[in-house]
Amino acid sequence: MKNQIEYIKDTNLTYLRLRALLGIFGFALPLLLLATNGFVLKPSISHYYYSTGGSIFVSFMFSFGIFLFSYKGRKKEEKQCISDNVITNFGGLMAMLTALLPTTYCSSGHCNPDLHFFCEISCLNDTSAMTLPYMHNIGWQGSFHLGFAGAFLVSMGFMAFLRFTKEETRNKKRLYRFCAVMIWLLVLFLIVEMLVGNHFTNYDVFIAECVALVFFGLAWFVKGRGLKKETWGFTLIPIRRSDING
Repeated sequence: MKNQIEYIKDTNLTYLRLRALLGIFGFALPLLLLATNGFVLKPSISHYYYSTGGSIFVSFMFSFGIFLFSYKGRKKEEKQCISDNVITNFGGLMAMLTALLPTTYCSSGHCNPDLHFFCEISCLNDTSAMTLPYMHNIGWQGSFHLGFAGAFLVSMGFMAFLRFTKEETRNKKRLYRFCAVMIWLLVLFLIVEMLVGNHFTNYDVFIAECVALVFFGLAWFVKGRGLKKETWGFTLIPIRRSDING
């Protein structure tokens, strides 16, 4: 019995730390990309793939994917259509595919805006700092990349809205749902912009993605009790059922 209690406590701590770390990764990705590129803005987070921060972008997306594949979450309930595992596996796959299939990025003077909505914006940036020899302006590939990135964020919204709210306090439920709705609204905003073919600034996508990652990170960080000393092993932690299953 004692060994079982210790196992549950260790499992609890591990899951809390992983959740909190995933939240920190969400906060850190835009900041690290900016810092490694002299705080030069690009049209989207994905365009940093072609910069000195390209390895950071790929590493973080694969880190998201690996964590989500390893995350089991709550057990599937009888009336539940989709389990946590299905949502996180899907989100992990989308994160990895986002890194494996980079966005379109045209070189200056060789840009055909008809191939990709953001191509014209991309050409406004200096490509002299590019560190990767591979660069493409293939419309379908860019569209798939956008789809993968959007699906990743949308699935994380479902995770926060439907699963994080189980067996939680009213205030935390509201927080998780607010984070999820904001993520969905930001993705919807970008979709509408692409359909309309207009944008407010040259960096609408980058700004929207950064804000979406903040809400993504906030939901996971709070679910991991990131501000609690117990999460990081400084003091003993009380075991809650929602911490283990949720």
